Amino acid sequence: MRNTFTTILFIFFTVLVYAQSEGVTLLANWDNDSIPLNYRNARFNDCWGFTYEGEEYGVLGSTLGGHVIWIKEDNTVEEVGLVEGALQGWLANHRDFKTFGHYLYLVGDEQPATFQIADFSYLPDSIHVVYDSNQKFSNCHDLFVDEDAGILYACGTSNSALSLYDLNENPEDPTLIIHFNGLNYVHDCYVRDGIAYLNGGFDGLMIVDFSDPTTPIIVSAIPEYLEQGYCHSGWLNADGTKYVMADETPGMDLKLFDVGNLTEIELLDTFNTQPSEVIYPHNPMIRSELIFVSYYIEGLQIFDFSDPTEVERVAYYDTSPVANVDSVAHYGAWGVYPFLPSGRILLSDRQEGLFVFGVDDYDLSIEETNSTLASRVNIYPNPGNGQVLISTQGMEIEALDVYDAQGKWVNNSLTKDFQDKGKSIVQIHLHNLEAGLYLFRIRTSEGIETKRYHLK
Repeated sequence: MRNTFTTILFIFFTVLVYAQSEGVTLLANWDNDSIPLNYRNARFNDCWGFTYEGEEYGVLGSTLGGHVIWIKEDNTVEEVGLVEGALQGWLANHRDFKTFGHYLYLVGDEQPATFQIADFSYLPDSIHVVYDSNQKFSNCHDLFVDEDAGILYACGTSNSALSLYDLNENPEDPTLIIHFNGLNYVHDCYVRDGIAYLNGGFDGLMIVDFSDPTTPIIVSAIPEYLEQGYCHSGWLNADGTKYVMADETPGMDLKLFDVGNLTEIELLDTFNTQPSEVIYPHNPMIRSELIFVSYYIEGLQIFDFSDPTEVERVAYYDTSPVANVDSVAHYGAWGVYPFLPSGRILLSDRQEGLFVFGVDDYDLSIEETNSTLASRVNIYPNPGNGQVLISTQGMEIEALDVYDAQGKWVNNSLTKDFQDKGKSIVQIHLHNLEAGLYLFRIRTSEGIETKRYHLK
């Protein structure tokens, strides 16, 4: 028997009368006006997406909990599960979701709150809660899962700025690795290859190396930058060279950084939809060379950064009938998820529910693989004692430089002047160096990649 809170509620295949759009097609909209409003006149909050056995699903937060929405091949949508939150109704404002394997992780940021884990391997029939407790933490603002490492990052919890949990041994009962309090508060984060981009609110951006999660190393910090407000969230592109960041502050632009060298981060461009004292972005994500943004009262906004110094808006869909509201009201689009294999885009609107979109002029239907330059360049063992093997899959190594954590070239770090050009696997030996973080800048036949190495 399917465990549904409701069945199909609202499916719209025509443009809503208030909607303005360009380059985006509305495929479906799930809404439910029986869900209670909260103190911000909103029913919904964040969203996430995942696939299971070839089917695509969305997760939508509400004042009741986390709704699991089945997004069918014909673009009809159906609610197939609800994970009820510990707090419901008037005071429930914020929830967040991430996935690992066949598990959904759910948190809320208002008390009373619990950390919840649900098994979705029974979908589309039902979803089963397998963990629901406040023993690890109660409230939590945001989650991120480093799937390659099997580590859950819990941001802004009841007991830490940031907490890391190991999901590998038992994903139904994660084990605490470390509490990190290098910032007063971590609002959100993005992690890849152990490198975490931490959004610290008014304290700015901090980049921390968690390759050895028990011994984090602060790589760099940006406490001040152009168009600075409340450092809210960000996302890394596929090759790890560009990072987009949103400041959740009225009138503030989005930022695009060059992070190819983490010791010399460069602001490439700031951009927005229009100059405004009340309009501002919320959550940006990157797929291909497109930046997808949930932009509060301006709905879904899509930018092209193929020229990273001149980011250009290329498509949009205004989901919200509200215009020019008081900025603290937080109306409109909250979350976006652009990673479904079909190329369909999910967006949550505070008042209007879950939207499913197609992007007209861009082919996002081909599922991205991990064959990016970043994933094809590896150094190991890492951490290590200085004897390092560098491997590049199907690419020739043309040049190699090593820098310390301050960006200084390590002139005498190699046993020989690098002479292994044209090879895809080389071995080098570091000597007479202090333990710590080093940066390998590796030029291959297909581009340049920077990797971090920890010398024990």
